[in-house]
Amino acid sequence: MRANFLTLPPQPTAPNRTVPIQRVNKIRFSWFVLGTTLGSIVTSVLSNLVIGYPATQMAHTNMPQAPVVEQHAAQSPQTVISEPQVVATPSTPPAQAAAPAPTAKPKLTLPASLSLKIERGDTLSGMLTDIGVTMNEATDVVDSIRSVHNPRRLTTGGLVALKLDASKSDPSVPTVKELKLSVSAIKSVKVTRKGDKFIAEAVNAPLVKAMARGGGVITSSLYQTGANAGIPAPILSEVIQAFSYDIDFQRDIKDGDRLDVLYERMQNESGIAAGYGDVLYAAITVNGKKKEIYRHEAKDGVPGWYNQLGESIRKALLRTPINGARISSGFGMRKHPILGYSKMHRGVDFAAATGTPILAAGDGVVSFSGRQNGYGNVVELNHGNKYATRYAHASRIAKGIREGTKVKQGQIIAYVGSTGRSTGPHLHYEILVNNTQVNPQGVKFKTGQSLAGKELAAFKRQVEKVELALDKIPLNKSLAMIDVSKTR
Repeated sequence: MRANFLTLPPQPTAPNRTVPIQRVNKIRFSWFVLGTTLGSIVTSVLSNLVIGYPATQMAHTNMPQAPVVEQHAAQSPQTVISEPQVVATPSTPPAQAAAPAPTAKPKLTLPASLSLKIERGDTLSGMLTDIGVTMNEATDVVDSIRSVHNPRRLTTGGLVALKLDASKSDPSVPTVKELKLSVSAIKSVKVTRKGDKFIAEAVNAPLVKAMARGGGVITSSLYQTGANAGIPAPILSEVIQAFSYDIDFQRDIKDGDRLDVLYERMQNESGIAAGYGDVLYAAITVNGKKKEIYRHEAKDGVPGWYNQLGESIRKALLRTPINGARISSGFGMRKHPILGYSKMHRGVDFAAATGTPILAAGDGVVSFSGRQNGYGNVVELNHGNKYATRYAHASRIAKGIREGTKVKQGQIIAYVGSTGRSTGPHLHYEILVNNTQVNPQGVKFKTGQSLAGKELAAFKRQVEKVELALDKIPLNKSLAMIDVSKTR
């Protein structure tokens, strides 16, 4: 029983597969023969078309014989397999055809005066040697300039003015008598020969004080319009600051409004700007209404901005004590974003990035500085005459801003944050009249001082000069006023 248990049962006999396997082998052999035949035919055709080698000879050539073919080719040149070559027959000898026609340099008649334009990649020594000055002398000239200017700093498009004499040792070789290199609109370098040495000195160009007028139609932003008109950035910033009492530049300015600025600038004899002075006049047309301001220095020596009536445009308080912010929530009833029910919002929220400076809305004294319930970090200012302001949710309070500190209008007192009961970084700004919050957008602030007497008469004379200049100077042009004897 044990032996029977270990004996394997007989296995079924596999079906006879001899015929199918032979058939497959025949099919494989047929494809092999067909592929070999087609390969031979294609090789023969390509040989006839490309290299002109006879197909009958190619048919008798196989891969193991390739080295033998190369040896025979070395012995029998007519059997060498090579690509056809086209040989051009020059009409002139090769040496003459390759050599470019020499360019003759214009011969200088010495002494001479030249003005060379600086091209990209030029060096001062290279420019001198190109006109025939010896390398040693060019090096001496460049070395002399190092005491007043870096000779490597050349302005592309600038000029190098030269006075040349004939060398004593060789009259055909030019030598530098004087060189003048323009460095900027207000500065140049002058090199003069003193015997065998060269002396360099910086020369400041005489400047002309001019009135310049810039502006145009506002299409993208007031700042971009002014920049496109060539108004310097500090001038634009001063104009924007002056109008900030009456204009909200984030919301009031629209495409189609206009900007017009008259300011002083310093320029060289060629009219190229080299500096700027004071803003004399500025006008912004908003919604068809033109707002004009004039600069005037009061008897106390402090310059300020006045309207045509001689009234200072400076207000007691700024409506927007932050730059580049948008109103995210106005004054009035609203659904509180945290509490979830309607509640009176007794201020204006300005959304801005954390760390944005918060400015004092007016001159005053700090009445509170610190943390206060839902306000978070807060600063309160007392401006007198029943007015006060509050600035809440600050990330931090500016250094030195503590109770009793006096502040000036526009001074940084804190930085935007999201402390206290807040859903994101913003400034909560309140104006209080007799300790009651009022809508900042509805408060009508009185202007500053009004000119009178002799001071008003002097201001009106200034206005007449400005209006005369506006009549004479087209937009985005300048007009020279007086020659300034001193230089910069």
